[in-house]
Amino acid sequence: KQLSAEAINNPVPHFFMAEIYILIGQTKEALNELAKADLKAKVAGDTDFAELHFFYAQVLLDQGDKDRAIEQYDKLFYLIENDIDALNQLKNIYSELNLSAKSKEISDHIAQLESLNEAILDDDGYNDSSIEEESEELN
Repeated sequence: KQLSAEAINNPVPHFFMAEIYILIGQTKEALNELAKADLKAKVAGDTDFAELHFFYAQVLLDQGDKDRAIEQYDKLFYLIENDIDALNQLKNIYSELNLSAKSKEISDHIAQLESLNEAILDDDGYNDSSIEEESEELN
């Protein structure tokens, strides 16, 4: 509690307190800490982090609160929107929750990212033939 008092706008101490509460079986207290962390992350956006929303969503799901868990997963999306591995995990979670529209939206987003990555690599000349050509020019 002293940590959270010292870091008044930082959600991290609340996140760690919530993890501790979960470990000792005090879910209600954990949810209170996660709600505080979520609010602080919203107010001071530069302190937001993906693990908060993933963990919060998991705790909410464990408590049967699917709607609020989905809200947390939706927040998570914006923090991981350029991380293909994390997006694949989120897509799988949405599939498990029978949210096919959200799962498809993420699949489409991943496809766009992969196309963009390929285009960037092609534009920068990162293919085998151009690397060989550059190497020959240097020699």
